[in-house]
Amino acid sequence: MKQWHITDKAKRDLADIRRFTLEQWGVRKAEDYLNNLHEKIQLAAKHPSIGIDRSESLNLGYEIRSILCVSHIIYYAVSEKHISVVAVLHQRMAPEKHLQSRPHN
Repeated sequence: MKQWHITDKAKRDLADIRRFTLEQWGVRKAEDYLNNLHEKIQLAAKHPSIGIDRSESLNLGYEIRSILCVSHIIYYAVSEKHISVVAVLHQRMAPEKHLQSRPHN
C-alpha cells in the first residue's frame, strides 16, 4: 500500500461535505459518509490504478485519477511513493474549474 496524503484544499472539501451532511441528515449520516470517503482513499492507496486516469483530459501536468464515492468524486495524484488527494468534489462539479489552482503534493 502506498502512503497517502490529503492536501489542505481537499481537507476543506471534506470539512464542507461533513458540515453539509451534518446539517441535512445528522451526525450518524455525516460520520458514515466521511468513513466511506476515507475507505475509498485507502482503496486508492492500495490500488492506485483503480481510479479513472484523468491526466489527459484535465491536462494538469501530472498523473491524476478519480474514483467515485456515492455522490462525490475523489481526485488524487499518483507518484512513486504515495498518492495525494487533491480534491473531493460533488459529481456535478466541473473538475477542470476546481483543479487548476490546486497543488498535488
